[in-house]
Parts: sequence; C-alpha cells; structure tokens
Amino acid sequence: MISAFAEDFETLVNKMLSAGIAHDKLNYMLVQLTNETAVKGGPQAYFDHCLWTQAEGKRLLAEFEARYGDKLDINELAKGNLVAKSA
Repeated sequence: MISAFAEDFETLVNKMLSAGIAHDKLNYMLVQLTNETAVKGGPQAYFDHCLWTQAEGKRLLAEFEARYGDKLDINELAKGNLVAKSA
C-alpha cells in the first residue's frame, strides 16, 4: 500500500513540476503541509516532527556536501553565489 501511495505521490509531484511549479515552491508547500499535520497531532507529534526535520536537514546537507563539496565553494553557495572550486 505504501509503495502504491509513493508512486501516486511521485506522479503528482512530477505533474506539478511539469505544470511549472518551481521546486522551491513545491518544497515549501510540502513542508507547510507536514508541519500543519504535526501541529494538529498535538505537542508531542509537533516536537517529534521538529526534531525529525532538524535531523533530516543535517543529513541532507551532509549528502549535498559529499556530492558537491569538491566541486563547489560551499561558503560562496551559502551567500547565493554558485561558484565552482578552482582546480
């Protein structure tokens, strides 16, 4: 069941992207929806969601740095400048 739902969700996301919704807008919508759902679940659900979001953010940043750290200047990227590292 989860697998079928994930496929449906992926199809929906791809349709939204194809319709011109930007990645950042789609991400914002998803984060807001999960946050609102957690708040409705009460203090424990909301707290757990906050902790999970923080841990997932750290994991994603580590993954990003592992993938691009040797190619991009991460400090410049944090300032909004996409700068390739010099060879």
